[in-house]
Amino acid sequence: MTFTQSPWRTYVKGNTAALTDSQKRGALLFFESTAKGGADCASCHKGDFFTDEENYVLAVPQIGRGKADANSPTDNNDDWGRAHVTGIDTDKYAYRVPTLLNVEMTGPFGHSGVFETLEGITRHHLNAKQSVDAFKASVDNGTLATKLQTLYGPPIDLTRAKEHTGFALARLESQRAAGLDTIKDVALTDSQVSDLVEFLKALTDPCAKDKNCLAKWVPQTTDSLLGKATATSLNLVCPKDKDGTKLISSQLCQP
Repeated sequence: MTFTQSPWRTYVKGNTAALTDSQKRGALLFFESTAKGGADCASCHKGDFFTDEENYVLAVPQIGRGKADANSPTDNNDDWGRAHVTGIDTDKYAYRVPTLLNVEMTGPFGHSGVFETLEGITRHHLNAKQSVDAFKASVDNGTLATKLQTLYGPPIDLTRAKEHTGFALARLESQRAAGLDTIKDVALTDSQVSDLVEFLKALTDPCAKDKNCLAKWVPQTTDSLLGKATATSLNLVCPKDKDGTKLISSQLCQP
């Protein structure tokens, strides 16, 4: 599956009518440096795939079970990001820059899936501390737990969410203080944020939003294979919780 026929690609090829005025303003914000009034997004989301494939600390809020990374004997379920793989302290809380192609269709956003909308993850990039403060408040007042329950069903572990998120934010702030290459706060108006989000939507191939276009890759109940095959013969195994409970419901999953 390759979905690259986006309005942005059409625009780059010479059709200046392929983008809306809002998307064009968003593109300028995306590609311009902060010194020129932009958001400098392209310093990391660069090239045709909109990623430099590097790992950075963004302090995206931590939710969920973690990755069994131990901060102490009593805190042994953090998620250290890249350091979980490399074992290098300076890699803690760094995550790889994802492609932005079809990003509109890949929510929820952030490595933990804590942001439901493109606007949410965009605003986090613009001011991580402000975003983290709002996250911590939502944990305290219970609105985050309610939202996550609605979105995902099974309860999501928030026991150390504030603490672990605080560690990630502290790492980001220490990198900034050291002058390392990382995200900086950018002040944009609500209108500019809206334009930036509209530009991100211009990276979506229309096929990725069209059920009929996607049908060739999605098994249908009318397909002869699915009409006759059993779950075992299809070798489909659905994800399960650690206690064995199925996380999704499907007639095609193996028992």
